[in-house]
This record gives sequence, C-alpha cells and structure tokens, in this order.
Amino acid sequence: MGEQILEQIMPMRAKGFDIMKATWEEWQDPAWVYEPKYDGERAVLHVLPGYIGMTGRRPSDITGLLPQKGAFVPQITGFDIPELYGTLIDGELLHPSGNFNVLRSIMGSGTAERAIGIQKEQGKMYFVAFDLIRYMGKDLTNEPFNTRRIYLEKVVNRLREYTDYVQIAEQFHPDNYDIKEVFNQIVKNSGEGMVRKRLAGKYKLCPGTRTSPDVMKLKKVLTFDGIVTGYEMGKGKYNKDKVGKLVFSQYKEGELVERGSFDGFTKATIDDMTAHIDKYLGRVVEVRCNDVTPTGKLRHPKFSRWRDDKPKNQCVWE
Repeated sequence: MGEQILEQIMPMRAKGFDIMKATWEEWQDPAWVYEPKYDGERAVLHVLPGYIGMTGRRPSDITGLLPQKGAFVPQITGFDIPELYGTLIDGELLHPSGNFNVLRSIMGSGTAERAIGIQKEQGKMYFVAFDLIRYMGKDLTNEPFNTRRIYLEKVVNRLREYTDYVQIAEQFHPDNYDIKEVFNQIVKNSGEGMVRKRLAGKYKLCPGTRTSPDVMKLKKVLTFDGIVTGYEMGKGKYNKDKVGKLVFSQYKEGELVERGSFDGFTKATIDDMTAHIDKYLGRVVEVRCNDVTPTGKLRHPKFSRWRDDKPKNQCVWE
C-alpha cells in the first residue's frame, strides 16, 4: 500500500483561555462545551479508497508538506471503508501509557516497520476523534460544531466496527457539570487541561500560527524563574537569521545548570533580540510551562515576563 500525496489540511488551532481571570459565568457559559485536552500528536484522518491516510499538523522544514505516517499505525489506518470515502476526521494520536516520550519514539521512527515493532513491545497507538471537517465529500466547515459532532458520532461508530483503536472525545456541558471542578480534577490526575468549543462555532482551517475564536484551550500553568544563558536561532527559511529561542539556567546544588529553551516572544522582541542579544543575556526571566517531565524538562515552555527585580541566586532548580 503506497500513500499518495494527501490533501494539505491545516487543522483548527485554539486560542488561549485565561483560567486565572475567568469568571464563574465564563466557565459556565452554556454556549460552550468542554473536552479534555489530549496530550498526544495532532492528526487528520483521510478516508480514501483502499485505506485511511493520515497527515500531521506541522509542515516539514525540508519538503514544506505535512508529514504522512499513516503506515506507522495500521491498527487505525489499514481499512477500506467505502461508506466513508471522502471523510476527514480531526483528532489526536495517543499512546496508552500516557508517556509522551514513548509516543515520540514511535511516531519519530524512521520507518513504519520500526514504529510497528515498538508498538508490539510497548502498546499500540490509538486515535481520539474530536471534530469532523468533511463527511463523505460534504464540506462541514460552515456547519456549527454541535452539528459536526452528530456527524462525528456516526463516523466513529462506523469506524468502531473495524477497529478498537479509534475513540471519540469525552464532553462536559456546563448544564451538567461544574466545569472548573472538572478542570481541576483533570489537572490533579496529571491531565494537560481542557478545550472549550463554541457549540455554534464553525471549523476554521488554521495555516501557520492562525487560531480560531471558536476553540479555546485551558491549560494548567507552572512558572519558573531562571537566568538567560544563551540563545538559539530560528528554523525555516524565513526565521533562520533571527533569534528564535532563549536558553535559561537555574542553580542546582550551587552550580548553574541549563534548564531548557523557550520562545513565545512578539515580533518586535525577536527583532530586538536579534540586533541586541547581549542585553538579554544574564537577565532573570519567568518562564511558564504546562508540566515538567520526570527528567526535569519543561513541557511547552514560553516567555512569561522579565524578573529584573529578582536576585540571580534565587533562581534555583526545583
């Protein structure tokens, strides 16, 4: 089975939802529905004659095309389902261990054979469907989410006749749940957070860094103070000559140890860092992230604010 070059679908991306400032009325707004924020790898399934294709979210720096690794997960993609030809399903690839490093080792494998081999040893990947872009050739992007969800349930029910490795996203509506309480419980159980979706919202394709106002992500926030000790240049033909990330370090047992690198800067700050990087080196910075791995690596670190008021010797690895 050889995969053709698939349609380049840039899935919808969410805006941020400020959990610290949100009022009870905002949390409980009945115009929205909530789902867990799944900590995996974004994927779009393309139901085609003979098999199910799969594209990722980020284009390759080399080819400019979305990665196609459907052959890595035949338990999800290796089916011919004529009654669903022309269907596009948005969702997340996950590993049953919940270990993101295992997921990376599988999906980062150089070959499908290696990816399948790892799954035989450590468990098979599965797919959680949370939106529908097209149904049997019918464009659903202008349909409200509550309508798309009805179609999605039909699609997932049909897929489940072929495979146990496809699920549908769980949902929580404010009429039936205290949403903030659900969010806190998800975070307590080591979940990444939630996603809120406007029931009347349309599906917006989001190339690049564009986002949709009809989808918002609610993520737990951890902050760490460190000292800027280096920088990394950007990637891609448009950013390779600009500073893309700053490296920060913290004191660990009296020694300054590199903690990681972070981005999240405005264009103006990037331009200034590129021209005057020396004035940023040595500054104390607050970095926010969503979680910390067992090795101490920060998950999705972003710039929060400068902490020129804080002594460097108080930037301690915790």
